[in-house]
Amino acid sequence: ALGKSYRIQDAASGAEAIALAAVESFDLVLLDIMMPGLDGFQTLSRLREIPGFRTTPIIFLTASHEKEIEQTGLKLGAADFITKPFVLEHIRLRIANILERSELQKRLELAMDSAELGLWEGNGCDNGVRIDQRSNRLIDPALQPEPGKLITWEALCHPDDLPELEAEILRLHTRSIQAIDIDIRIRAYDGDWGWVHLFGKATVREKCGQATRMMGTFRDIQRRKKSEEARQRSEEQLRLVMEATGEGVWDWTVQSQAVSHNASWCRILGLDEQYLVHSLAFFKALIHPDDLENLEQALINCLGRDTPYQSEHRLRKANGEYVWVL
Repeated sequence: ALGKSYRIQDAASGAEAIALAAVESFDLVLLDIMMPGLDGFQTLSRLREIPGFRTTPIIFLTASHEKEIEQTGLKLGAADFITKPFVLEHIRLRIANILERSELQKRLELAMDSAELGLWEGNGCDNGVRIDQRSNRLIDPALQPEPGKLITWEALCHPDDLPELEAEILRLHTRSIQAIDIDIRIRAYDGDWGWVHLFGKATVREKCGQATRMMGTFRDIQRRKKSEEARQRSEEQLRLVMEATGEGVWDWTVQSQAVSHNASWCRILGLDEQYLVHSLAFFKALIHPDDLENLEQALINCLGRDTPYQSEHRLRKANGEYVWVL
């Protein structure tokens, strides 16, 4: 009956099913419990050991109505439990629903892997957190808890970042923020500290509004942080070199018309360092009137024609004298 809608592969025993699953992937398995040789429960346990089979949905079929048998199957990770006799149309609907959920789960996992995201889930009443396997590659193996157990943020998070993380969690509890959105360091796989970007929201709240469950994602941003640190070091080295040579540095943000300079520029003009940032109008007021037209034309050429800006002009110092600058 199912062969009209799906491609079906039959297995006459648990051992045959295991052999088939080892060489071919399946979207779903209908598994009887009472079978010669391996029973359905033993077969499922063996199937779960096959790489790539962990998330394949299983539907148990049985003539038994004993609750203990159903509980055993569900504990082993069965997606559904169908007792005989059954209505074929009901099975069709159950299979269609399970396959749809399975496909959605595959798409979600593909999206998570493509974005290099991991999942975390935390309790609202304590500091326990569960990290899925996708993320565990980021975490020191010595800190990974046993299956089904929780780990704490204190064990994962760098001591310097923990207060800020706990404050974010508290704000999420009290609805001061809608989501946790923070960069923290966690104990990494190599035993060192690794940067991750943590995002999460409250998924369950009590009537009083307190969050009892939180869920979110985190991404490895170690390369980005290293790049930022390298850029900061480079900028600091450049600043030190420019300060040592006495070169004045200027930076003009065109849209806001804000101009900033370094300390050497202020020293050249005898200005206090409160003038490190000022308006373009203030800068133009320092230019000698006879040089202003040529300077403005050089700026227009730079902005409109993408030509390098260069200008020799006089700037008024704090004592009223003019100094030539390039």
